[in-house]
Amino acid sequence: MRRIERVGRRLWRARAVLPLAAGLWLAWVLAGRLAGMDGGAIGRAATSPGAGQWAAALALTALSFAAVAAYDLVAARALALPHRRGATLAAGAAATALAQMAGLGVLTGTLARWRLGPPGAGPGRAAALTAAVTAGFFVGWLPLASAGALLLPGAGGALRWAGAAGLALCAGLAVLAVLRPRLILAGRRVPMP
Repeated sequence: MRRIERVGRRLWRARAVLPLAAGLWLAWVLAGRLAGMDGGAIGRAATSPGAGQWAAALALTALSFAAVAAYDLVAARALALPHRRGATLAAGAAATALAQMAGLGVLTGTLARWRLGPPGAGPGRAAALTAAVTAGFFVGWLPLASAGALLLPGAGGALRWAGAAGLALCAGLAVLAVLRPRLILAGRRVPMP
């Protein structure tokens, strides 16, 4: 029993130390990126849009983060993970914001979901949720990117073939979702959207 307690304390320390280390690393990366920027140009660029434009940008950004945070809710339900709606949405929005700011999306998103997830949720649950959210994002982009490859002026033959193959895959997945609404992956039943 004492060994389990020691392992639990180590995990708790890691859960406390890893985000701090990630934050320090992010500050170091950000300092390096900001060093070569012209502060006056940044100020002029920030003040050139009007108040209405800033309000519209902020509203659309909030709407975008709400939509992206919903990926976490859908993924948690699909994986049959215990979750609370509000906490899952907040963790998803924070994980997306941190991953977009820092880069290394899968790693940063996993760390954020682990730290912000429900008590008792370990790194494995956070990694599974991040993988499902990432897969959902790319599946959502597949039809857009495929259509773009077909419609892009001057696109070569290989790009057009890739676009056609992507759209065919999307059509096949749509038919599969209708005919077999539950898919079995690795022994788990996963509901199709």
